[in-house]
Amino acid sequence: MVLSVFVTSGKIVGMIEKTTLFKILITLLACVSLIFVAYRVCVRLNVNVNTNSGEKDAEKVSKNEGQNTDLYEVSPISDYPEVGERPVCNVKTSEKIISLSFDDGYNYENTKKIVDILKKNGNLKATFFFCGNAIDSDIKSAKIQNRENSVELVHNAGHEIANHSNSHPNFKKLTKEKMEKEIESCNKKIQNITGKRPVLFRFPYGSHNKESVGVVKKLNMYPVDWNIDTLDWNKKSSCDSICSSICKGYKTGNVSYPHPGSIVLMHTTGKYTPEALEIIIPVLLKGGYKIVTVSDLVLSASDKGANNK
Repeated sequence: MVLSVFVTSGKIVGMIEKTTLFKILITLLACVSLIFVAYRVCVRLNVNVNTNSGEKDAEKVSKNEGQNTDLYEVSPISDYPEVGERPVCNVKTSEKIISLSFDDGYNYENTKKIVDILKKNGNLKATFFFCGNAIDSDIKSAKIQNRENSVELVHNAGHEIANHSNSHPNFKKLTKEKMEKEIESCNKKIQNITGKRPVLFRFPYGSHNKESVGVVKKLNMYPVDWNIDTLDWNKKSSCDSICSSICKGYKTGNVSYPHPGSIVLMHTTGKYTPEALEIIIPVLLKGGYKIVTVSDLVLSASDKGANNK
C-alpha cells in the first residue's frame, strides 16, 4: 500500500516537473520570438529614418544649388567685400548695372577688337580674366610682331585685369599646394606687366569646391563666377545666340533685359564675340544699363546695402 502510494506520488512529481520544464521552454521561445520581432521592427524604422534623412539632405542640396546666383559678400573689407564659401556670380540691386567679363586672354586680334568696341561705345570698362599660359604665348608673339601684348593693351585702356589660373586646370582635382602655385604664378606674370597684383580670380570651367574657394581667400583674393553664360566659345555659337543669351528679343522692340547686377561670361577667343558686342552693347545702353567692371559692380551693390544675408 505504502509502496503504491510512493510510486503514484513519484509519477505525479515527474509530471509536474515535466509540465514546468515545458512552460519554461514555451516562455523562452516566446521571449526569443518577441526579441526577433522587436529587432526587425527597429531595423525597418532605422531604414525609414535614414531614407527620409537622405531625402531631406537631397532637398537641401537642391535648394543650395538653386541659390548659385545670389550675392555672397557680407560686408566691405578694404576695397572689396568679403565673400562666403561660393564665388560671387551676380549682385542683388535694383539699379540697371551689369558687368561684361572676358576669359582666357588668347587671341590678341579679338582682344583688340573688344577693347576698341568698348571705347567706341562710351569708354566702357570690363574685366578680363587672363591665363598665365596665354600671357606667355602672347608676349612671344608681341615681340615678333613688334606690338604691345594683350595685358598691356587691356591695362592701358583702363580695364580691370584678373586671374584665371596659369594653365587652366580643374581645381577640384588639384592639391592645395598646386592650387596656390597656379594662382600665384599667374599673379606674378600679370604684376610684372601692370605693377599690380590681381584681386579677382575665376576658376577654370567654373569648377570649384569649398576647399578651393578657401585657397583663393587665403591668398587675399576673391572668387568670381557669372550668371549669364553666352557660350561664345562653342563652335555652334553664333552672333545671334550670343546676343540672345544677354537680351532676348534684342531684334524687336520687346526686349527682355538681363537682371540688374548680372555678370556676363564671354571669351576673347570667341569667333563672334566682337560682332555680338557691336550689336548688344547699344541695346543695353538704350535700355538704360550701365556697364562696369566686376569690382565696381560688386562694390556698387555693397555700398547701397544690397547684400544677401
